[in-house]
Amino acid sequence: HAAVSGNVEMLQLLLQGTVAVDAEGDMTTAPNAEAEHYALANAYDDGEWGPLQSAASAGHAQAVACLLDARAEINHQTGAGSSALLYAASKGWVEAARHLLAAHADLSLTDRAGG
Repeated sequence: HAAVSGNVEMLQLLLQGTVAVDAEGDMTTAPNAEAEHYALANAYDDGEWGPLQSAASAGHAQAVACLLDARAEINHQTGAGSSALLYAASKGWVEAARHLLAAHADLSLTDRAGG
């Protein structure tokens, strides 16, 4: 939710391990663990959307940068074959796309529709 809403402050707290969200959606304190840090940046739903795809699709450039700093998988493709760069570019989110390109997003990736 923090990525899609562009709440960079909350995203940073979650990625730093300062807070966690339990199954009921309540915030708790959490230890800072490298494995958990990486896992959160690369948590995917059933459609294989992750925080990076969500932030890029919504045009939240600072959230994209934060997730890239947390080692989000830049070239991960959703079930439809779209990457974060494809989402940002197709919606005209220039700053989000710039962050992805600066982090070496793969320009050759296409979605299932050939986009």
